[in-house]
Amino acid sequence: MSEYQYYGWQAIDRSLTAHELEEVDHLSSHMDEVTSTRASVTYQWGDFKHKPDQILLKYFDVFVYDSNFGYRRVIFRIPKKLLDPQSVTPYLDDENISLETHGDFHILELSCNEDWDLEYVDSDRMLDRLSALREQIIQGDFRALYLAWLKSVDPEDDEVEEPPVPAGLNKLDSGLRALVEFFGLDTHLVAAAAESSVQAEAMPEADPAATIAKLSREEIESHLVEIVRGEAGSLSALKKHLAQLSSQPAHKNSAHARSISEIFEQRNQVEQREKLKVQKEAQRKRIQKLDSLSMRQEEAWVQVAALCQEKRAKAYDEATQILCDLYELGQYQKQSKIFQQRFASILDQFGKSMAFKERLRRAGLKISDSSSKE
Repeated sequence: MSEYQYYGWQAIDRSLTAHELEEVDHLSSHMDEVTSTRASVTYQWGDFKHKPDQILLKYFDVFVYDSNFGYRRVIFRIPKKLLDPQSVTPYLDDENISLETHGDFHILELSCNEDWDLEYVDSDRMLDRLSALREQIIQGDFRALYLAWLKSVDPEDDEVEEPPVPAGLNKLDSGLRALVEFFGLDTHLVAAAAESSVQAEAMPEADPAATIAKLSREEIESHLVEIVRGEAGSLSALKKHLAQLSSQPAHKNSAHARSISEIFEQRNQVEQREKLKVQKEAQRKRIQKLDSLSMRQEEAWVQVAALCQEKRAKAYDEATQILCDLYELGQYQKQSKIFQQRFASILDQFGKSMAFKERLRRAGLKISDSSSKE
């Protein structure tokens, strides 16, 4: 199997200049796409010759790396003034979630390494969906950080302390669902984590005009100058300021921290409940199917005989399936003897066909030794 590596960058705060576009275009002769807001390159053999996080730091706001050997990364470039390092510290670890400061920016990286076990994803589409997480993090919604922590945690390590569980884990948007898919997160584990997540408060969207009216003239001028200059994060800074002035509640976290073993015990309980739910639904559909068959079972026996008379492989397959359904109906109605009598009649008529009998044996329908042979 050939090696696959995807490198994708997305610009959010500003578009690249014509000079920057030319510089990015010359980063590799393999560039798949270079526009004023994004760039991507894939490799089947070889590697990208530059440090992708340095390219991110110079030109873009989001970087996504994908490979077919289980290593994946999502990195965000965030202006220092828009993210308090202390607020994200509980989610950081030594390997998979890190925060570094370079000049005026924080570089926040989320990664996982599954050693070939991750499912295929559409990398370009992932770049689009995962880019939305940057604004959420800037606005104080750390669900992405918690999910990344959940992916990295060792189920045997009870010394690790659970970080604050953000509100709204029970209702993931497109970007967060993309992160779950991209990192191959256990959905039962996510559901267990959500049990400790407080319900996100549904609030009517604030009226921007009314909120802007609360800004002083100096504040308005300061934000406008930043936006006109194209300063990194200027629009996000305005949104964050307006959110603080509006009546919208701050993002809430759960107060109780669980042990790792508690989280995984909850995960097992979630899986068991899901299995029980699936079993109940399967049983409901089974009963519905049998009740429907009971209304037309005489027609079904006639259909079996008609199919057997065709003496074709496909007809024998269909006849065998109907017989299996009739057998199950007999068990359900406690009328197995009636089924056996009707089944014996079918064998008397068509039991000489070895092809038919072999299908019945594979389906688990018992054929007496006295059945006639071809």
